[in-house]
Amino acid sequence: MNNTLETLVCRLQRSVEQLTKRVEKLEDENTILKKWISREKKKVSIQQWLADNWKPSTAYTTWQKDIKPSQKDLENVFKHGFSTGSYYIIQRHLPLEQYQSFPIVSFKQRGMVFYIYHENKWQVMAKAKLDELIKDINAKLFDSFRVWEKANPEITFSSADEATRILWQKKLNKILLLPEKKDAIIKKIRNRLFQYLQIDLKNVTEYKFSF
Repeated sequence: MNNTLETLVCRLQRSVEQLTKRVEKLEDENTILKKWISREKKKVSIQQWLADNWKPSTAYTTWQKDIKPSQKDLENVFKHGFSTGSYYIIQRHLPLEQYQSFPIVSFKQRGMVFYIYHENKWQVMAKAKLDELIKDINAKLFDSFRVWEKANPEITFSSADEATRILWQKKLNKILLLPEKKDAIIKKIRNRLFQYLQIDLKNVTEYKFSF
């Protein structure tokens, strides 16, 4: 009888020990899971994430002022038109190997919204800012056009024959930002620039983002 009781007690003790180990293991796993869930659900604003992770080499306004269309850029406008040529100018001033120093970014999950580093902080880029950028490039292209005219005096409107004047007018038309075409041109540039700059937030797993 005593032996039977002792055997039962031993079995009970082993069962309790096994259950205790299982409970401890589950508690450890639960603790790890809670930490992971907490990390996954931590919300940060896009601007805060950019402030913590993105180090622009210059402010957006300084970057814009430093855009200087070259004669090659002007030739691209002559060849491809204003929207494509202007996009190439912006792209040239945002080389991908310097991506994390850009003062302007976009996010795949935030369609057609740009963030710029302006006045020492990240902020949503107002539509007027993009309009201003395109108008600024347009004005600088006119300066490049004047340089091109001086380098090609035989093609200027005043001294050329009719056929050459027509060619001159066609080239001038390529850099004109006409009011009736402005919105469509800016939309094309915005779409291409967004695709070029966008970051996929799915690759940033430890946060949920608020916009």
